[in-house]
Amino acid sequence: MHSLNYARGIVNGCFNWSSKYIVFKRRLDRLRLRFTTFKSIIESPGFQCDRRTNFVTATDEQWNDLALGNDFVNAYRLEGEPMWKELKAIFARGRRDEGPHEHLAISSDEGEPNDDETDNGSEDSGNGGSTISD
Repeated sequence: MHSLNYARGIVNGCFNWSSKYIVFKRRLDRLRLRFTTFKSIIESPGFQCDRRTNFVTATDEQWNDLALGNDFVNAYRLEGEPMWKELKAIFARGRRDEGPHEHLAISSDEGEPNDDETDNGSEDSGNGGSTISD
C-alpha cells in the first residue's frame, strides 16, 4: 500500500490531480487489466502481431475461443491497444532493452511479449485484425 500511495503521489503531482487512494487503485487495476489482456492476446498461439504495421490477426474461431475466458478480449478484436507502449512502461518487468523509463514496480506479471517485427507466425492472415501502438 505504501508504494501505491507513493505512485499516486507522483501521478497526482505530475498531472495536478488529487485522486483518492481507492479511485487511483481502481484506475490502475483497469489499466493492468488492459495490459494483461492485450499481452495475452499477442502471446496466444495463432495470433499474429506485425509490429511494423501494428496489426493483430487471427481467425474468428481463435478470437471466439480466447474471448471465452475473458470478455474484455472482444474490446481488441477490431482495434488494438492505443496505450500499449505506455502500459508496457508501467507494468512490464525485467526488460532492459526498452530504453530509459521510470518504472513504478506495481505489477505481478512476469515477462513480456518479444519484440520481433512479427510475432507468432505470418505478418497478416487477413482475419479478425486489430491495430496496436508499440
